Amino acid sequence: MPKISKVSQLILILGILLIAFIGMFMVWRGQAGATESLKQNLEQARSTQTKLTQSPPAKAADLESRIGTVEAELQTMKASFPEPDQSLEITENLFNLAKQCDLEVTDMATTLIKKRIDKVEYQVLNLEVTLEGDVASMVGFVDKVKTELPTAEITSVSLNKAETVEELDTGEVELYIYLKRMD
Repeated sequence: MPKISKVSQLILILGILLIAFIGMFMVWRGQAGATESLKQNLEQARSTQTKLTQSPPAKAADLESRIGTVEAELQTMKASFPEPDQSLEITENLFNLAKQCDLEVTDMATTLIKKRIDKVEYQVLNLEVTLEGDVASMVGFVDKVKTELPTAEITSVSLNKAETVEELDTGEVELYIYLKRMD
């Protein structure tokens, strides 16, 4: 075997140490990345555990409170629907709204129909109202109907401007007023 000089031996030893050091550095760096990933996974697991171990009675009480609130809102909404036998009061209310808007009701036709919406059948009071006055007042009347009769649906409005100053403008408003649901 040939003899290696001391300088060559030193270079060889340094090369072996450098290769070993680079290998250990690569292993250390890989472990650091894995450690960081494990820390993140551990933090997520702790967060999930905290959410899952939240006291079920608190959740149940919160849900019961929400159910109570929704049921109260439902009862309020149901109460806003007039009864089918209140059609006379509804027509009187329309006459009063027209009077408040300085309009005269010259004709009113009412029919009771059934209308199905999303598999629910309602009784609906179909009203066709003929008005005399000025157009601006008729627009105000339509706005009042929307606010004063929450279950009303305006289906059509026809406004006619008078041809002479002596005549009054005319208009026709057709609307549905939804009554209590048929069970």
